[in-house]
Amino acid sequence: MGSGVATHYFDSSTTAGQSLYKGFWTSCASVMSGGVTITVPDNGEEFDSVTGALVGVWSQGTPGTITGGGTGSYPGGVGACVGWNTSGIHAGRKVRGRTFIVPLALNQYDNDGSLATGAITTINTAAATMLSGAANKHLIWARPRPGVPGEAYIITGGLVKDHVSWLKSRR
Repeated sequence: MGSGVATHYFDSSTTAGQSLYKGFWTSCASVMSGGVTITVPDNGEEFDSVTGALVGVWSQGTPGTITGGGTGSYPGGVGACVGWNTSGIHAGRKVRGRTFIVPLALNQYDNDGSLATGAITTINTAAATMLSGAANKHLIWARPRPGVPGEAYIITGGLVKDHVSWLKSRR
């Protein structure tokens, strides 16, 4: 199985951001394949939440390693996607983010191939718990475009829909 990266940002005034992300991934581990290992670092980039400017780095807590709890086979590269919403508009587009939770264990799908209700509930609860742990501190980074600086926008909610998501190569 290959490796992937999920990038999360939070406001510099948040002292619990890293532990909240560890909690999110720990909660999601129960629906993920047992072959998945998630590493949550103890440092990352720091953005100004008003201007969106990169202002430094953060260091917090201890690194965390979480292992998927599912057993048996799994469909590779297929899983769920949390859609993160903001109220921001950047360069004429709504600012949204996504976190892919891939691969899910085989028993996390219904017979018709859609996501099982339990998987959806588990991931939606994990997202809501993470966001409520530091309200208005989780951010989506909107990349700069020619003539438009980058900005960070507060995540207002996250939701997994009953749609299977998959990862594709960007080669």
